[in-house]
Amino acid sequence: MVILDLKSKQRQKYRARALLDSGAGTNFVAGDVLQHLDFEILNSSNISVSGINTTQTGKYDLVLLKMDNEECPTKYIKCYTLPGMLRYNVSTDLYEAMMHDCAELPGFTDPLKKFADHGGGLGLILGPGAIRDISIDSPIYFKSYLVDRTYFGPAVSGRMPSNSVFAFSSSLFPIGDVVVANNFQMIEESNLDAKINLLKDLEFLSNKELIGVTQDEIHLDDKKCMDQFYKNLHYDEILKLYTVPLPWRPNKEYLPSNYSIAFRRMQQLQRKFMANPNYGKAYESKINELLTMNFIEEVVPGVELGDITHYLAHSGVVKEESDTTSLRIVMDGSSKLKGSLSLNDCLYTGPNIIGSLLECLLGFRCDKFALTADIEKAFLNLALRERDRDALRFLFPKDLLDPNSPLLVYRYKVVVFGASCSPYLLAAVIQKHIQSFVKDEKFKFSLRNLFVDNLLATNNSEEELLEFYYKARELFSNAGFNLRKWTSNSRLVNAAARREGIFDDAQRVKILGLYWSPHTDKISYKKDINKDIKYTKRGALRFSNSVFDPFGLISPIEIRTRLLVQSLWKEKLDWDKSFKKTEFKEDWDIIVNEVKIALEAEIPRQVLIEEDSQLHIFSDASKKAFGSVAYIVTPKSKNCPKGNSQIIFAKSKITKRLPPVETIPKLELDALNLSATIINAIKKSFSPYTIF
Repeated sequence: MVILDLKSKQRQKYRARALLDSGAGTNFVAGDVLQHLDFEILNSSNISVSGINTTQTGKYDLVLLKMDNEECPTKYIKCYTLPGMLRYNVSTDLYEAMMHDCAELPGFTDPLKKFADHGGGLGLILGPGAIRDISIDSPIYFKSYLVDRTYFGPAVSGRMPSNSVFAFSSSLFPIGDVVVANNFQMIEESNLDAKINLLKDLEFLSNKELIGVTQDEIHLDDKKCMDQFYKNLHYDEILKLYTVPLPWRPNKEYLPSNYSIAFRRMQQLQRKFMANPNYGKAYESKINELLTMNFIEEVVPGVELGDITHYLAHSGVVKEESDTTSLRIVMDGSSKLKGSLSLNDCLYTGPNIIGSLLECLLGFRCDKFALTADIEKAFLNLALRERDRDALRFLFPKDLLDPNSPLLVYRYKVVVFGASCSPYLLAAVIQKHIQSFVKDEKFKFSLRNLFVDNLLATNNSEEELLEFYYKARELFSNAGFNLRKWTSNSRLVNAAARREGIFDDAQRVKILGLYWSPHTDKISYKKDINKDIKYTKRGALRFSNSVFDPFGLISPIEIRTRLLVQSLWKEKLDWDKSFKKTEFKEDWDIIVNEVKIALEAEIPRQVLIEEDSQLHIFSDASKKAFGSVAYIVTPKSKNCPKGNSQIIFAKSKITKRLPPVETIPKLELDALNLSATIINAIKKSFSPYTIF
């Protein structure tokens, strides 16, 4: 492994970590690295990338990269672009035995610790042809290692001791669905257009195929983001306010002002204001509200507090269902000129510490009493350190209905919607605040069902739930957050919230995409889905994606929508070509009607759990689909004279329709694996209950 010197878009040197893989059939460059490089697209090819027990097929760009090393005779290198490669780390450091053995090797440094402009992970994978091009001479043996002497320094490989924690020469580097190792197979080119298009068109199904439970992963970039956050986080005990930094990547010095994009987008927005004055007035009202609440400030000409000045384009998102924030201004942190960097390109996103929506919803089904609340303007209540504020400038007209009106310059003083790091900053502040100020472990556990700015909590004691209400109010108030819109099936909690003017008396309250009726303690679905059903592939896709069923309780019906959509792609229909006069029309009408009927269902919020309750899970598979369903089974007891069996979660997945077709035994094993994942998620969500 070596650090390559490549030409960046700014004609500067860009350092990228490269794995020298003599078994690879070609070269690869990470998509996240490519966006910073000076490159030329040569062509695009349908290729199949094979690794260990896995194959990823797709259309990949072949690009020409420019070297930036005067000594190296090779000035260019051809690579296929492989998205998602950069986010995986190789390891934190080399095995100490190798470091000790190679200490005497001239020019040797640990390539995992040596600085690369993209942080951790692999930027490139070089096959034997490229290795030969950058090598000074033939490989040599140094002690027990093989050394490739390159113009970028020595690259060491070899067998590691059997007692090592990891084996450098056989480490696996997961890249999306592809596993790249030292025995990486030859890349194949074939005429797969029909299959490629089918796979890409069916990519939307992946959202429904995911179970909703993910592995916790912390990558090197995430660690850098966390280090910046904790180093620069400040809490004002008097104002009860947290100030956070923008977590900058090393490439921030190349971030342009973006003024031309912000100016052009503002002109487009002005035309919308003139065409729809009511929309313009609502937008202006929101700007004035942000000014009044001290979330933004007008920039005094000639004064810059920070070392980076960047202008953001923005737009207004209207939320028809919202009764508090009908219009929300969203900053476009990804806007940029072609070939330039955007704000989000220069910010670390941060690790996902928000938690699982599914686990929050499952946890909400525990216990007799429940409550919900949300944080008012959560992101806007995080102050931004002064040196970063000029990176969040935006334009707005003095007179929004006058096309010749001068544009005023504003900047945010707080965290904004539209910055890729915002969800992490909010979650990290809340996490830090809880860790610092909550010593009661029982209270801390009760806060586990917090998802972004939504708080869900349950308890079997009405008095203890009321105590939680007061503690949570005080805790979040001390962080500058206002917990509002409280509602509960507890009269004590509702009475307390009503006295403080923060009670939500709606008959149905929204909870993470579902609805809860506190009076009946029932959970229901969003019923108003895709009213205008069109008999096209696009219409079928939209209808299928509009059904939100996190518990999977209508899976037997909903999976039929995915199977029919899959069949539509098999027929190679155009996006907007009608299938109204085909054999699919009758089946689609039946499915749509059954889905709408199923969405009328209501389910009890509380899952009955006793000391002797058991978790039962059943899985099955067919050629078309496989799935699992979980029940909580409670035997007859004093509290449950008749016993009880209640479905709490189900998940179905469609099978691949392209060769190689998986066998039924293999699909049965897939279903069992799915069941094991579900069991872990349920046990975690229903803690501290012990369910066998």
